[in-house]
Amino acid sequence: KFSKIRGVFVDPRDAVRAYGPDAVRFYLSSLALETGDSDFSFERLVATNNGVLVATVGNFINRTLNLAKGLTF
Repeated sequence: KFSKIRGVFVDPRDAVRAYGPDAVRFYLSSLALETGDSDFSFERLVATNNGVLVATVGNFINRTLNLAKGLTF
């Protein structure tokens, strides 16, 4: 468990330096729970960003190319 008193914590500046502000912001917003605690890990930050963002962008590009291919001028 994280505890600043025991010296077990994540400095957000380190995460932002390593992964960029948008990636960290996206992960934290997807991690936020309204009714309980959340578990932060750098491994899940990378997996979430790669899995969700890359898959979404890839899907968008695929749909756009298929739509453009179907258009006739």
